[in-house]
Amino acid sequence: WTAAGSPRGRATAGVTFAGSAVRIESGVFQAPAGRALVQGTFDTAAKTLSLTLDAPALALAAPPFRDRLSGAAGEISLAAAVDGTLDRPRAKVTAHGQRLALAGRPLGDQGKADLLADWDGESVHASGSLLGLVTFQGGGRLDTNGAELAFDLKSDNLPGLVRLAAQQPLPPMTGAASGRVTATADFTAGSYRAALT
Repeated sequence: WTAAGSPRGRATAGVTFAGSAVRIESGVFQAPAGRALVQGTFDTAAKTLSLTLDAPALALAAPPFRDRLSGAAGEISLAAAVDGTLDRPRAKVTAHGQRLALAGRPLGDQGKADLLADWDGESVHASGSLLGLVTFQGGGRLDTNGAELAFDLKSDNLPGLVRLAAQQPLPPMTGAASGRVTATADFTAGSYRAALT
């Protein structure tokens, strides 16, 4: 397939039809960054779907990520399951990152990130950790009209956060931090707002 006029990879799949039902088996998207496997079914009459995606090892330093995340390195894995109807789909997503770096500099103390998200078509709940420095948990309304989200943040490694922000060595220190991120969006109006307290 191509994007912005440039080849990005190739896609293959076994597809079978039974009336209005379509089954995808052994779907493979192969790109320089890695491989994603897709399988499942959808019904064009009932407007139902049940699909899974598994991308066990995607390299951020390779296309298509390299074009949008300049200087990023590391590896991410992604697993997702989508079901329900086209009018109200549901999704569960699990993501994991390791050896994450930017411009050759490791991010955080461990260079790891984890995300677990569950969306029922109207609301989402997510939790995880970022770079071994911050954990987060929360959620809220997320639908086709907009979002009202709140996430609680906690860090037992304030020195690591400060070093990441400063991008340079700092004197020894200790400490912890906590806070909350809130975000609202109106997709129709194209307005977005976020705050950290």
